[in-house]
Amino acid sequence: MEQQRSFARLAIAITASLSLIAGCNSTDAAAPLVAAAISAVQGSNAQIGTVGQPLANPVTVMVLAANGSPVAGVMVSWSIESGAGSISITSSPTDSLGIAAVSWTLGTVAGTDSLMASVSGLTPVVLSATANAGAVVALVKVSGDAQVVAAGSSAQPFVVKAVDAYGNAVAGVTVSWIPDNGGTLSVNTTVTGSDGIAQDTLIADQATTYQVMAELQSNATIETTFTGTDN
Repeated sequence: MEQQRSFARLAIAITASLSLIAGCNSTDAAAPLVAAAISAVQGSNAQIGTVGQPLANPVTVMVLAANGSPVAGVMVSWSIESGAGSISITSSPTDSLGIAAVSWTLGTVAGTDSLMASVSGLTPVVLSATANAGAVVALVKVSGDAQVVAAGSSAQPFVVKAVDAYGNAVAGVTVSWIPDNGGTLSVNTTVTGSDGIAQDTLIADQATTYQVMAELQSNATIETTFTGTDN
């Protein structure tokens, strides 16, 4: 009987030891993950948008541990690097997939804007976006107004620039040119280049005051008029 009690005590001791070991292993497995790297989520970087407008998709980054697992609850800080745009928040935590997001409104100058996402202790990631000009709202006179041209001579070019609401050049806009009170234009329509510029010339045919109107082919209310004197 005493021998049976000894075996029972030994079995209990072994079971307790195994339970302690298992508990230690469980604790190790549940150790919190540590953020080791931050990167842009595919499709989030290099978006294309319009000046002064939010990007179509939020900007997202992922925070991973050294073993490649996503890390939740990590605070990501956001800051504008270039472009003078704006962001919806300055910091946001990662979710269960290790992802943090922010809404980004581009600046008002056409070009490349950039945004930094950073986590304390890690190398930050910089994301970029292209801000394209908005819709054309005006044709601005560049040069050629108020000329004096000898009869039979060609005037200096009438030059206009298509611009959006922020003054950015708008390319690919068709401009119609309309003479008034005499003269012959070199062309009736021109298309603005990457600099937003379009131009035309007039051959004066009589001594008079002439006018040349430049207007958008798609919207005649957007126009400007050049005047000059033929002598």
